[in-house]
Amino acid sequence: MSEFLLEAFQGVAQRDFPSRWSSDCMQHAQQDALFRLAALKQGRSRRLRERLNGQRPSRICLSANLGGFDCRVPGLEDLPVEVLEKGWFQASDPDLRRQRIQHLAGALVIVNNNDVGHDQGMAAYGDFYSRCEQAVFVAWDWDNHHWLELSSFLAAHCDVYAPAHQENLYLLSRYNPAIAGPVYCASVQWSRAFLADHLADLLIAERSDAPLGKHIPYAPFGFRNRVVTTLGQHYP
Repeated sequence: MSEFLLEAFQGVAQRDFPSRWSSDCMQHAQQDALFRLAALKQGRSRRLRERLNGQRPSRICLSANLGGFDCRVPGLEDLPVEVLEKGWFQASDPDLRRQRIQHLAGALVIVNNNDVGHDQGMAAYGDFYSRCEQAVFVAWDWDNHHWLELSSFLAAHCDVYAPAHQENLYLLSRYNPAIAGPVYCASVQWSRAFLADHLADLLIAERSDAPLGKHIPYAPFGFRNRVVTTLGQHYP
């Protein structure tokens, strides 16, 4: 068996790639622009603390893509929850943007990456965040395992960065050292009410080791597709 493992390993193309990737990543992380970014973010955090002065958020605001989920933040369960309309951060009218920035003063704003990265929304969101200095922004990024152009931008333009996956955290910590998580996407697949209503069934149900749900081919990820195809031979 060990011979086959060695043969398989030696068949991997560009075996020096992990070393080159790590070296490039470390070199990238040392640049002066990232140090300046860290200093600017530290300044924003200090100003936020001074303005909030130890006060609790007045409410929780969710970006549109999170609107269908039950939101309970430990210690803040009593706060009202508001769902922001789609395109909230991308409004082009200057007066409307000012009104929306003022509206969020004192709020805890939880932003999903899909409300930032689609429809040319990144620049507009970045400008909005930079001007909104009386609200705390938490970014919940569902795609930090593969959409790094957006992930690095989003990490830089939030106060707390919450990735959904373990991948690329060292690199992303250079864009924002305030990383919470990972906060996995599975936490939104079932509502709190559903789990509470079915708790007894969940506790006594016999464990199943079969795959959960059905999966479809995903073109960019050939390795994943082979896993799904192989499983499909045993679990049609």
